[in-house]
Amino acid sequence: MNMGDLEKLQTWLWNEVKARDLTLAEASRRAGLNQGAISAIMNGTIPGLRQCKALARYFGIPLETVLEMAGHEHKPGSADDPLLERIIGVYADLDERRREELLVIAEAFQRVQRLEAKRAKE
Repeated sequence: MNMGDLEKLQTWLWNEVKARDLTLAEASRRAGLNQGAISAIMNGTIPGLRQCKALARYFGIPLETVLEMAGHEHKPGSADDPLLERIIGVYADLDERRREELLVIAEAFQRVQRLEAKRAKE
């Protein structure tokens, strides 16, 4: 995570909290977090997945957006996605049958992720 990511998250959080005329502690509690959670983020603590999910749910934005602001996700295929090159290398070394099996596994992960995102919005 670079400092720009954290600053983006902090600015967004500050604006959302103030728009609701809440204290940081009250916003944390309403999001289902301990009362010091948002204050800790404002002081430089990087939120984990559970905190990101709670913030996304409470403030009504996609989980992926919060994760990205927190520096947890990279856009697939972007220059800063170190996993993409590794995935392509592994795929290239497999025979056709195993490539098809790998695709089935990847599609299963994709379905699970979509279900999780849908549930997070509910």
